[in-house]
Amino acid sequence: MNTTTKKYILSTVVFLTGIFSFSTIKAQQSNYYWAQNFNSVSSLLSGAVVAGGGGTSSIYYNPANISNVGINSNLSVSAVMFSWRYYKRDNFLGNGINLNNLEFFVQPRFITYVDRLPKSKFTLAGTVFTRIHERTEINYVGQQYIDILKSYPGYEQYNAYYNYRDRYNDTWVGLAASYAVSQKFYWGMSAFVSSVSRQYLQEIENSAVAMTDKDIFTAIYNSRVYVSYNNYRIIFKIGMAYKTDHWRFGINLSTPSFTVLSTDRKLLYTQNQDNITYQGKPLPDSTIFFSRQGNRVTSHVRLPFSVALGTVYLFPHSNSRLYFTIEHFFPLAPYLSMEAYPHPNTPGERLMHRYLSVASGSKNLTNVAVGFRWEKNRNLGLMLGFRTDFNYLKNFNFGQYKGYKTLVNTLSDNYHFTGGAEFTVLGQKVISGVELTYSRSKNQKQVANFTNPVEYNAKEHIPLQGPLENKASIHYFAIKLYLSATLNFGGGKKLIKRTPLTKK
Repeated sequence: MNTTTKKYILSTVVFLTGIFSFSTIKAQQSNYYWAQNFNSVSSLLSGAVVAGGGGTSSIYYNPANISNVGINSNLSVSAVMFSWRYYKRDNFLGNGINLNNLEFFVQPRFITYVDRLPKSKFTLAGTVFTRIHERTEINYVGQQYIDILKSYPGYEQYNAYYNYRDRYNDTWVGLAASYAVSQKFYWGMSAFVSSVSRQYLQEIENSAVAMTDKDIFTAIYNSRVYVSYNNYRIIFKIGMAYKTDHWRFGINLSTPSFTVLSTDRKLLYTQNQDNITYQGKPLPDSTIFFSRQGNRVTSHVRLPFSVALGTVYLFPHSNSRLYFTIEHFFPLAPYLSMEAYPHPNTPGERLMHRYLSVASGSKNLTNVAVGFRWEKNRNLGLMLGFRTDFNYLKNFNFGQYKGYKTLVNTLSDNYHFTGGAEFTVLGQKVISGVELTYSRSKNQKQVANFTNPVEYNAKEHIPLQGPLENKASIHYFAIKLYLSATLNFGGGKKLIKRTPLTKK
């Protein structure tokens, strides 16, 4: 092997190592455990309902409390009638390149049926709800005339294209049972099947075109990342509830998720560069196409073990209640949520295992929710709430998987403010209200730098882009309007007397 060939192979290896080391995926609102609430009552109390007061959403927050959703069997239908989400991304693709988008959704949220068994201490429930629903698209096209190709005098036409699409959906189907041990103590258990689907695409294309009297010279760089999967997992919840005259207490344990099936598994990474020069010397042209799909890819999208504690205080001589819930999520050690070549044997397989696989995990995390309810009379109640919603990948150490692709969210923490009212009309409950969400993150690393491009960015080993700086900031605002109805059935049934958990 001659010296020229050795230098060519060495430069190619160095280039590939640099290209892959910066591969990071930017997603949206999927790296949070409390991004959503389920059923309008629990939403307007910001999810502070582990000790009671959540109505039919108790099947999720604490299945012990489904014994106290009313004296009759009932069907609850809840929806976010309108949901607006606004993202303001400053310096996202370079200094001065700001990408803003407004997303609008109309979607069903939560359907639950509770069956009060006659002459029995058992209550059964079934539910279907959407835990997370995301549809985000970002597109950018830019063009400028600058001197980027040093081997060609004068200005070149510089072109930049960025395309981002992330579709994430997590739908749960569950069954639950609650048992009234006494008039004060209840326990319950629920089982859920979660169906998670995701299709992610990120494309970057850059070119610099130099035109002379004799020819046209074009330098090119482009890359593409695609991730797709459907993952089915099982989660169990076990809860207990206890009450006194003025206090309610609850505890809920959520097991880690267990993956039972995964389909539509696809991983793709492509990269191409042509006619790139660095320090007066041409870099090797290259085309990379790494792909893996089907049974050649494993998928495990995990949820951690968590413990939630809650209390409700009923003010004496008042129709007011104060709700409080705290939930601790235990960590998930770094793992590969998508893995290509699980047992690589050759250098090529080890290379593709590292640069196709997707790393994930979760840090120790505790969220807190507070709610307040005031009932003017039996037909009208007002609700307020606040909850934290911390990002479980913020400052997370990926350990042995550092350098792998990651479905990293914007590294910000969300804060939710809620309020609304519950009406009773002809014996049926109607709930409506609003939720406001805000988050902000600063000094994040840019996804690309199209503002001040150079022919070859040696720091990140990226052609036709400038150095990636920690100057990006993201602001997130959301407004959700809630509406739900609870329809009661079986009013003439003789049931075992049970005192409602929320004192009227």
